[in-house]
Amino acid sequence: MLDGNSDMRDSPLATALKNCSLTEVLLHRHGISGPSTFRRNQTRTPIDSIWASPGISILARGYLDFDQLLTGADHCTLWIDVSFVNAFGHVMPAIVKPKARCLHCRDPRVVHNYVRRYEALAHQHKLLPKIENFMSRAQYPLSQLLQEELETLDNLRVIITAEAEKKCRKLRTGQVAFSSELQQASRTIKAYSLIHKKLLGRKVSSRLIRRSLQKAGIDSHNSYYTIEKDHIAKRQSHLEELAEALAVEQNITKSNMLCQLRERELQ
Repeated sequence: MLDGNSDMRDSPLATALKNCSLTEVLLHRHGISGPSTFRRNQTRTPIDSIWASPGISILARGYLDFDQLLTGADHCTLWIDVSFVNAFGHVMPAIVKPKARCLHCRDPRVVHNYVRRYEALAHQHKLLPKIENFMSRAQYPLSQLLQEELETLDNLRVIITAEAEKKCRKLRTGQVAFSSELQQASRTIKAYSLIHKKLLGRKVSSRLIRRSLQKAGIDSHNSYYTIEKDHIAKRQSHLEELAEALAVEQNITKSNMLCQLRERELQ
């Protein structure tokens, strides 16, 4: 809806909108001298309107009385009714949820199991002899009979591939009934798995590990995360202990060695 003092019939603004292939939908329905949409408009000049592209099919349109929707507004409300399908062109298709795939290349045992099952099924259905027999008779261009035979062999190969993939790895998702004990055990496994990834040098959030430990109920009073809160003071204690041991070995004062250690650390 456009609000202003421009005449929606022949003003420069109306001309510019028409040049954009837009159509005024209210004046076309209620006449070029429709109801006054502005409280102080005594000339019935249409200064409010709704413009739409020609492909939009308007089911209904009209004006609301002053203060019917917005109390105290100087302009009345203009409205149109357009179906969702007509406005956006089509009904959006349903979102297809991804399904878990049994076959992946991250585990060589899964790949080996897939190849073994594929070869067994291919041998059972004599796929290779059928392909060799077809290749010995194939001539370009293929006849209609040979095209149908090739499609049959391809469909058989697809069925064997799907069957081998289905049985190469057993998915255990959802096969264990949920319980509070199972949830606690899962949280414990997750916490230790995150710590293991951290030790392997992988990028894992320390905050995530801390929350996982708390959810699992693991006592981390003496853990890395408690020490981390006071790491500056503990670092100084470590330097003092190290300076004392080095001072005895090198036969110098502890204060002198501590100054050397701090200077190296600053460098």
